Amino acid sequence: RGREMGDEPLPVTVLYAPGLEGMAKELAKELESDYPAVCTDSLSDGSEDPAVSWEHFPSGDPNIKVSLKAVQNRHVVFLMNSDKEMLFEQLSLLLFLQRFHEPHPLPEYAKKKWKSSMADSKYNISSAASITVVIPWYRHCQMERTSRWARANGKWTNADPEGGFLDVPTALQFAALLSAPPILAGPLGGPHSLPLLPKKQLLLLDIHEYEDLEMALVASGAWANRPVPYDQDFGTGTFFASAFDSFLQDVFLPERGGNASSVYVVFPDFGAHRRFCAMVMRACGMKEEQVLWIPKSRVGADIQQTDGLMFLDSTGVERLCEARLSASSHILLADDFTNSGSTLFGGATIIRRHAEPGAHVAAFVSHFVGKYNRSVVTEFVTTLYNPSSGLDTFYCTDSVAQTVSWLKEEMADRRAKNEPERCRVMSLAKVIAKWVVKHPLAVEAPPPVTESASLFRDLCGIV
Repeated sequence: RGREMGDEPLPVTVLYAPGLEGMAKELAKELESDYPAVCTDSLSDGSEDPAVSWEHFPSGDPNIKVSLKAVQNRHVVFLMNSDKEMLFEQLSLLLFLQRFHEPHPLPEYAKKKWKSSMADSKYNISSAASITVVIPWYRHCQMERTSRWARANGKWTNADPEGGFLDVPTALQFAALLSAPPILAGPLGGPHSLPLLPKKQLLLLDIHEYEDLEMALVASGAWANRPVPYDQDFGTGTFFASAFDSFLQDVFLPERGGNASSVYVVFPDFGAHRRFCAMVMRACGMKEEQVLWIPKSRVGADIQQTDGLMFLDSTGVERLCEARLSASSHILLADDFTNSGSTLFGGATIIRRHAEPGAHVAAFVSHFVGKYNRSVVTEFVTTLYNPSSGLDTFYCTDSVAQTVSWLKEEMADRRAKNEPERCRVMSLAKVIAKWVVKHPLAVEAPPPVTESASLFRDLCGIV
């Protein structure tokens, strides 16, 4: 399913950072890619040529190699992994895909290890034809705005209007790094044209708060995403798609036989209810009183869940759910992400108090973060299998690669002990593939040949 370039379909290559191999291979199959989705951090005997080799020098610094035939004149779908400490390497590859030097295949330059190719202008300037950047888990989403802060009694407070400290909104700063163009490279006076940068688009999944991030990405002018209003019913927007919507329609509701009459969806707070209520009602055909949230109260400086279930009636008025949920109910506790799982287990305990014995209680998060810590994942699974946890089943996606790999190892240990399967991981490959196919990028015709020196001077204001 290539992008169009002239009358010929543009082939697709799926590149990925370490940890996302399973998602990438499934995505390549969904997109009918003709290039093997192989990106490795070491070469093994007998292996097929990788598209990217994420190697390192003995010092640990990056030594990345890219297959020319994997990216040149192809639409590249790049899966970025933000739960690894490889952000610089991935940003470097993203810049490279937008403009790179291809030394001429001349033996005399190979003998000199290509050291004078640039100086002698023995190279072409090339790029991928178009690029789709996919970040399954946008790690920096938790800090999307700037507040004023002050110190009070040895603690931080944002209640002081004269606070002299400011947040660095890392969600926006990382967006700026993603949006950065490559440097105009090449010696002044070189006889090469500088082609237009390839169009690129960005996909993020189930972002906690999207407004400020979207404004920053649009303002960068770097992305070819078609601007569309955020749609609460589908969880989609200019740069956004929803794994939760896919989970409801493709996993949770089919497991209930497509019947939502005995289904309830509960959110751990009103903010999550506000973000996802319309989606749940559309995807599952549910009524207002079936979409609930757990209220919170402030105790000193702490915010805690309170014992109750609330819903908005058809007029938008907050109501307390007074009836107990029946024993035949299937109750889903849902959120966009969790760090330790404490909110999920606390919410399940509250739900159990308001449900008849026998009700099935499950939880879903799009992003299982687990504090990026193996011991936290182990503790989560241990608690899940404790009869007092309140949860029967836990669902998540494979967006946070390292954490989910630990979760799968924990579940393999449980299966080896003949314990029941209580965790299920939904692949994001089909969600991503559907979005990529729905959002094709037109490929620009190459510009007239222009000397790089002249274009460089024009863009940099050099007289």
